[in-house]
Amino acid sequence: MTKPKVVVYMGQSLNGLITKDGDDTSFLSRKSFLGFQDHSQKAGNLIIGRTTYEMSLKTNYFPFKKALNIVMTHEPIKNRWGDKVIFTDKPPK
Repeated sequence: MTKPKVVVYMGQSLNGLITKDGDDTSFLSRKSFLGFQDHSQKAGNLIIGRTTYEMSLKTNYFPFKKALNIVMTHEPIKNRWGDKVIFTDKPPK
C-alpha cells in the first residue's frame, strides 16, 4: 500500500509570517507565487486559504484543474465551480 504524499508549499517571511497585517502579501514575489501555482497544478488535493484563492482568481489559475480545491475561509463565497471546489471553515476532521 502506497502512503499518501503530503507537500506543504508556502510563501513565508523570514520571521515566520504568512501575511502581514490586513492580508498584505507584498513581501512575496510574483515569481514565487507563479511557482506555487505551477506546483499546485500537479496536486490531487489542494488546501488553500482565502487570500491564496483570491490571488489565484486574479491570475486565472483557480480552480486548479486536476485537484480537489478546498478553500479555508470564514467568508461566505458562492461556489460556481461545482464539486471540484469546497469552501469551508470546518477543521479537516
